[in-house]
Amino acid sequence: MKQTIAYIFCFIVLLQSKIVAQDASTTTEQLIADIFEQYAAETEQELDFDSFYEDLIDLADNPIQLNDATREELEKLPFLSGQQIENILYYIYKFGNLNTIYELQLIDGLDMTDVRRMLPFVVAGKNDTKFQKIYWQDLIKYGKHEILYRMDRNLNEKAGYLTSSEIGSSPNYTGSPFYNSLKYHFRFKERILAGMSMEKDAGEQFLGNRHQGYDFYSTYAQINDIGKLKTIVIGDFRAGFGMVLVLQSRLGMGKSSYVTNVIPRSAGLRKFSSTDEYNFFRGIGATLKSGEVEFSAFYSNKMIDGDTIDGSFGSINKSGLHRTLSELENKHTVNQQLAGFNSTFTHKNFQLGVTLAHTILNQKIVLDTALYNHFYFSGNKQTTAGLNYRLRLHKFNFFGETALSNQMSMATLNGMSFSPISSINLVALMRYFSPEYDTFYANTFSEGSRINNETGVYLGAEIRPFKKWKIAAYAEK
Repeated sequence: MKQTIAYIFCFIVLLQSKIVAQDASTTTEQLIADIFEQYAAETEQELDFDSFYEDLIDLADNPIQLNDATREELEKLPFLSGQQIENILYYIYKFGNLNTIYELQLIDGLDMTDVRRMLPFVVAGKNDTKFQKIYWQDLIKYGKHEILYRMDRNLNEKAGYLTSSEIGSSPNYTGSPFYNSLKYHFRFKERILAGMSMEKDAGEQFLGNRHQGYDFYSTYAQINDIGKLKTIVIGDFRAGFGMVLVLQSRLGMGKSSYVTNVIPRSAGLRKFSSTDEYNFFRGIGATLKSGEVEFSAFYSNKMIDGDTIDGSFGSINKSGLHRTLSELENKHTVNQQLAGFNSTFTHKNFQLGVTLAHTILNQKIVLDTALYNHFYFSGNKQTTAGLNYRLRLHKFNFFGETALSNQMSMATLNGMSFSPISSINLVALMRYFSPEYDTFYANTFSEGSRINNETGVYLGAEIRPFKKWKIAAYAEK
């Protein structure tokens, strides 16, 4: 009862404060909801709606300047395939700057549906403010603040909430059935971003003898485009490079109705503003850019959940749930440190990059003797390195990455996309993940949730025979 009163009080205060900013139009929000709904209904992978929504709302507030856009910026648009992104970049490189956004219709592989989806998130023009000096008075005057508060509960009562009189024993969950989160974001254009998040999952205790306050706290600060410093991020952040066979701290991708959208998205270093309690890094990272070369370095030090016994543990709890006494006992019992770098060279139609990540745990992973655990990682140290490439030859786009771990296990992902005419888009993808290749944060195109012990060939095709018609098909072996 005391927790419920506290929630209601916080909710009333936030309603009266009237400081929630809602700059995005209803049309843009509906478009984002439609895109997410299609993804969620037709993909086999779990999606993080918070990150999906916040990323696209950020783009709506700060649209991509197409004429000086990079591949990484265009990859923020999840509905564009890798071939479409390559075609946009090639068109601007060959014919010069776009004069109007509707010139996108002239680019191979883009139809009016694609252009309409892009409209809220892109503009045709140069970003003249990208490297301008930042003044304190501008931060105060033009900076945007946003506070988001959420509280809900499931109408179906789970057995974990039932009292002793109802089930003959004490309840399993220590907290109330209410979910509660509070977020604050500050944004100055795309130059300075900062914020914090707090969350209590349903069943977790908010005010009680087991826990006080929110269960999860997260903060971040990111600065972009200061001279040769492309990005610096402090606090909680995400990282992903190449074909993400080495590193990708976000949910993976799989088969969906976007059958040619199979090239993994690597966003480099960027702030983490979600409430996912595992797929992020906590520390510092920076990216320097000089000419055609980018260099990123990062370090993370955070606590994770593990069922520790006598200096070892058998599994990592990635759910972030701390509702029961056993889940609370396993909370933040293992220290995980990760350090790494990426170096990428980009020249016209060619890109080559190398990524390395080294992970140290303060306790060893010791697996039981079950057969399904035979190839999974055990120990407390792991080093993984990968070499990735992209190459465009006329209407062909080649891409791939090969990675090795310190156990000399290998994973390789290679593909090709081809658009002979604007109404046809074809893609082929081959992957081989050896049984022993089992890393902490690899998260590329795959059949399963882990990137190991998998071989496959994927073929996809999109054909637009008539206006308003699209035929999509894929096959896999």
